[in-house]
Amino acid sequence: MHSKKWLALLLVLMLAMGTLTGCSPTEKEYYNLTMEASNQKVYEDSGSIDLSLVQLPDSMFEGEKSLTKEVLIKAMNQHRIDYWGKANLNQGIFQYEFTIVDNATGEKSAFSSLVYKDDVFYIKVDDIISYMKKFGDPVSNQILDQFYGDVQYVSVTNQDLEAMMPPGSQNGSTGNILQKSSQQQLVMQRLFGGLLDNVYDKYESNLISKSNNKYTFTLRGADSIEIMKPIAVYTIKNIDKLGPVLKAFLNSLSQDDFASLSLTSDMKDEALTGIDMMILVVNQNRDMYMAEIEKMATAAQKDLVKTVNDSEIVSSIEKRNPQTYDMTSKMRFHITAGTPIEELDFTLNIKQTMKAVDSIQVASPTGKVTTFKDLEKRMPKQMEVRVDYGMYSYNQGFSGTAGSINVRLENNQAYLPLRLIAESMGDKVGWDETSQQAYVERNGQRTIMTGMIVDNQTLVKSRDFESLGYKISWNAKNRTVTIEK
Repeated sequence: MHSKKWLALLLVLMLAMGTLTGCSPTEKEYYNLTMEASNQKVYEDSGSIDLSLVQLPDSMFEGEKSLTKEVLIKAMNQHRIDYWGKANLNQGIFQYEFTIVDNATGEKSAFSSLVYKDDVFYIKVDDIISYMKKFGDPVSNQILDQFYGDVQYVSVTNQDLEAMMPPGSQNGSTGNILQKSSQQQLVMQRLFGGLLDNVYDKYESNLISKSNNKYTFTLRGADSIEIMKPIAVYTIKNIDKLGPVLKAFLNSLSQDDFASLSLTSDMKDEALTGIDMMILVVNQNRDMYMAEIEKMATAAQKDLVKTVNDSEIVSSIEKRNPQTYDMTSKMRFHITAGTPIEELDFTLNIKQTMKAVDSIQVASPTGKVTTFKDLEKRMPKQMEVRVDYGMYSYNQGFSGTAGSINVRLENNQAYLPLRLIAESMGDKVGWDETSQQAYVERNGQRTIMTGMIVDNQTLVKSRDFESLGYKISWNAKNRTVTIEK
């Protein structure tokens, strides 16, 4: 592997450690309290989520007709979300209730509830739809009614969630998600605990302050380089300590630990070999890496300040009594980037109070429940084709595929493969031997589709798909054909 790639891998680790904490007394107290709170298994939880939007990139709303930037900003700034919940991670159950609160009047209205029990998520959607319709136009509201109708809850299984993941990311396991997440958290705590105790024990981040029993973490975006630079230098100087700790961590993992991290034994062997190589390469190129870090820090600082502006993250944690933890988080993002330059400006405030309890009870919903698969069947099927690149993406609801597609451009017309598109839309395609033409069959009725034959495929003008009732649109800016049924 090229030496700069090893530097990139080191930087990922440095970022995690640099923003986690250091090892001053205050920083270790903060880390231990954070771990104590996150390791609670049975608890009640309440708080609020308040998003203040100032500016959103126009590119986010390309192609949108009803959800405009102004509508979204108004909706978000007018309201906040209050929530109350309870969870038992040992049993793999939880229940959360969400309420919309008008920031001006204090008026409250039900927004949703989320239940997880017996490896099934239940999401209450009827109140969400009612809220969305307050800001929609008649056409978009009619579409919402068409898709959701009298549905109260949507049930989503672990298998449904895995089917939504990108190809190759599924681990083939559909056990309790909460228990897996809890185990994964414990595994990562072992890793970071080992690093703090044995590698970064002399490092101090100066990101944590303490007032009485309250600990506050502050990270300004403009200071990121100044934070990363010292930990990068520290890591390189202590690379001989880092390697053994990483290897000991990997060798300590059980089969269940590997499964929780979606890793295999082959990956472990590759990682162990890679760690030895990393130590060797860093030691052989120590001076070069030091110079590279200095160069990167100098070059990045000016651009970083222009990009992140006054962005910052401020979070706090306080143990109010032996069972209760108060936590806050303020995330201010003010980003100017892109070509042409666009601006993202918002502040997210989260308040949370968590109380450890002995036990909880969670009941499955009794209202009208529709499965995720049944709901998805109501969703429109849509395919986008980038005609200059021969690439397509297809989605229905939350499921989708993507790949290459045979496209021919003739006389300013895009010819697209009939079978791939029609069968993706759920239609049956056949070949008439007598007329030597392709057809689409519905309810015993055939629609002949004329076009050109290329590589034993029938390619049809994109607009000719309208004869099948598909909606066809053309985006001249990015030269994309959109087909919807």
